[in-house]
Amino acid sequence: MKRILIVEDEEKTRTLLNIHLRRMYHLTLVEDGIQALKIIDEQYFDLILLDVTLPYIDGWTVCERVRKRFATPIILLSEYTELADLLKGFKLGADDYIKKPFELLELQARIKALLHRTGLTPREQDTNRVITYNHGTFVLDFNRRTVSINQQEIALTAKEFEVLGLLAASPQRVFTREELIDHIWADKDFRDVRSVDSQIKNIRLKFKKMDPDIQVIKTVWGLGYQFVLPKPQK
Repeated sequence: MKRILIVEDEEKTRTLLNIHLRRMYHLTLVEDGIQALKIIDEQYFDLILLDVTLPYIDGWTVCERVRKRFATPIILLSEYTELADLLKGFKLGADDYIKKPFELLELQARIKALLHRTGLTPREQDTNRVITYNHGTFVLDFNRRTVSINQQEIALTAKEFEVLGLLAASPQRVFTREELIDHIWADKDFRDVRSVDSQIKNIRLKFKKMDPDIQVIKTVWGLGYQFVLPKPQK
């Protein structure tokens, strides 16, 4: 049974989530950001449902701190409805964002879809497939959902991994933003090309922190994005 951490300070919402999800998942419920960070250090979770407005440490900060260390899928829950808030969530490493009040059936569908995407490869036939370029300079393992360059692993969010995996699987192809959305973002509410740009920016920054000269995704102006074959080690 998949393990889900619910971080929600509203007792009514917390109780509602517990009632409707406990038959399908092993749930752990906490009420604030401090408790959330402590238990994430101590236990493994397959997914985190994270409210944005939390006491002590808010959900934005929790999301950012978790993402620096773990690739656990994160769904943000928020009353904020502005596009800027959505993009902020993705920039901090969230994999999905659902507005309060939400329909329970929609939330269940999003949880199921995200767990499915992170439990499988971008395409089911890619199970156990490993992409390797330039004698191991770049290795992307779809089964383990890991990516490394020069034998150093880089922690990517579920969405970032899917974007990079799709591009790396077809290095000669230029993907438009709309094509990336069609392949990876199933939820029509969030089909905004700026979400794609945000994920690409995050991927680039993570590789750049490791090596300023590394480029893994090229912008093809007027068209979209293309995977760049990494240079072999000297």
